[in-house]
Amino acid sequence: MMYGGQAGGQSVMDSAVGTVVQSFTDAITPENIDQKVQGFLTDYADLHKRMDDDQNLHDLKAYNANKDGTDTFPSYTSNSPRTFAKKICSLLASGEMFIRVPYGTALKEERSRHDMKERFFYGLLESANERLKKRLELRLRSQLVWYAAVRGYICVRAALYKDGRGHTYVDISPLDPRAASWGLGADGLEWAAYTTQRTAAMIKSQYNVDMGGAQNAPYDVTDYYDRVYNATVIRGHGFVKQPTVHGSTGVPIVIVPVGMTPNVQSRENLRKTAGYGESIFAENRAVYETRNKVMSIYLSLVEKARDRSYVLYSVDGSTRLKDNPNEAAGVIPLAATAKLELVALAETTKDAAILAGVISEEMHFGSLTKTSYGDVPFQLSGFAINSLRQSVFSILQPLLDAIQDAYEQILNMLADQYLTGAYDTMQLSGYDSNRLYFDSRYTPEMITGLPAAKVRVDADLPQDEIAQVTLAQKAREGQVPLLPDTDILDRIMKVQDVGATQDAINVQMAKRMSPRALLKTLMDAAEQQGENDIAAILFGELIVQQLQQQIALAKSQMEATMNTQQAQVIAGGKAAGGPATPTGLPPTVQPPQAAGEPQPPATPQAGPLVPPGTPRPGAQSTAPTELG
Repeated sequence: MMYGGQAGGQSVMDSAVGTVVQSFTDAITPENIDQKVQGFLTDYADLHKRMDDDQNLHDLKAYNANKDGTDTFPSYTSNSPRTFAKKICSLLASGEMFIRVPYGTALKEERSRHDMKERFFYGLLESANERLKKRLELRLRSQLVWYAAVRGYICVRAALYKDGRGHTYVDISPLDPRAASWGLGADGLEWAAYTTQRTAAMIKSQYNVDMGGAQNAPYDVTDYYDRVYNATVIRGHGFVKQPTVHGSTGVPIVIVPVGMTPNVQSRENLRKTAGYGESIFAENRAVYETRNKVMSIYLSLVEKARDRSYVLYSVDGSTRLKDNPNEAAGVIPLAATAKLELVALAETTKDAAILAGVISEEMHFGSLTKTSYGDVPFQLSGFAINSLRQSVFSILQPLLDAIQDAYEQILNMLADQYLTGAYDTMQLSGYDSNRLYFDSRYTPEMITGLPAAKVRVDADLPQDEIAQVTLAQKAREGQVPLLPDTDILDRIMKVQDVGATQDAINVQMAKRMSPRALLKTLMDAAEQQGENDIAAILFGELIVQQLQQQIALAKSQMEATMNTQQAQVIAGGKAAGGPATPTGLPPTVQPPQAAGEPQPPATPQAGPLVPPGTPRPGAQSTAPTELG
């Protein structure tokens, strides 16, 4: 049975233009709300029983091995369900979460608006967390993780409100799916309600309604929402809050089931509500009970070994021992005719030990191995780490999908409500995806016309980082890399913000390639650490390098200018048909070739060409001359 129908017809409200097609007021009565809630409780009774059983597992409700309900036989209660849930919640809560407003085909100068909307979403979550902490509640992420793991459903109320001063604030309140009820229509949720028990004193404090009678008497209080209105009803006592327009563009409740099993139907049960939206205990519910039973038997044997039974023989059977024979170093006085014998210890069969091992193994198949809890007797190889990661991820994947879907619906619902124009400027602060703090004011116009939010939640899982780095380097080596840097960072290194990482790498490369940039970085670091003397020295070196670069640049510009002018003068002289004199050189000192004259021929040798060493004709003899 579905409870999506509304008496008086189906209507919607377009909050952006203030158009109301038809009112739901005639259908919102205390009787109508109570009928819907009670009908839901009847249809989903098996789901609620399953949630209660899982709650008992998580709370380590004591197991009773006695069929008659007594405590004569010792009982053992395993702590495995609680430790399992705690480990899963820790892996999910400690991971990273990233919000993206996709760029699509947006130009580079337009992408700043996309980044601004991302910061708007981060600011909404931070504001909601601050509000939860003031109410002594856990952070939003922690509550969503617990409900997804233990309940198998996520239920959240997300809406914008105005306080008494007219300031807009965000309310993101996780709700216990066990206390929620809802009705579906063709387009999703038609209505949702949240029922809690409150005392007369609490009702008086919150709604200023005097219930009379005992102040600690409990009452069922239902907070009801449909696509237009919100009302609060006390069962059997009518409205404590009359139907009012909530201002959201739909039912301001987000409900997300967890699991990988679809909502199957059969002839025996047209709607299997207990198997749709499963918790992490699904695989081990029966195993936990069997393990407790077997361990209770072992516990009984251990107790019997500690307090052993004995047989006391006497003449008439009336002899009794004053002291316990099982006490250490005890002395038991007996008559000569009396005899004391211990009863043989009871033992289990070998099959019992085998059964206990099989149960323990199957329990690990449905949960986590000892290695996941840090029980590692030796160093794991890269292959072992990857295998462990895959086994854990098979449990976390449905939870991650549900949490991501919940975040996306919450953020986009709040953005749609803010775009109605019914709310003032919001002052939001927090940390963006690059872990940079921001504190900004936002108006509806600043986020208009931008894509919806896309959320990614990562779990804190073990990984072989050395193998990742090696694979990334191999994919980048060679003249033709196997993958571009963006894919290497995203698919291999699993970097959340690839763009910001690439920008940081480029800045780092720029600092190392430029000596001046490196000096500037070192100078800033020294100044931040209070080393002003070192910063002054580095500043002087930076000035010297800057002056040297300026001098070298000026010198090269002058040489280029002179060469250009000289070439222009030579080219101009040739064009005029006469000699051309370069600027700055007097004609008296320049060679003839500079004036355009041809190269003169070499001076020929005088006399005939003879082999080397031949005397010159007419030359004097080299023989000594005698003087007479």
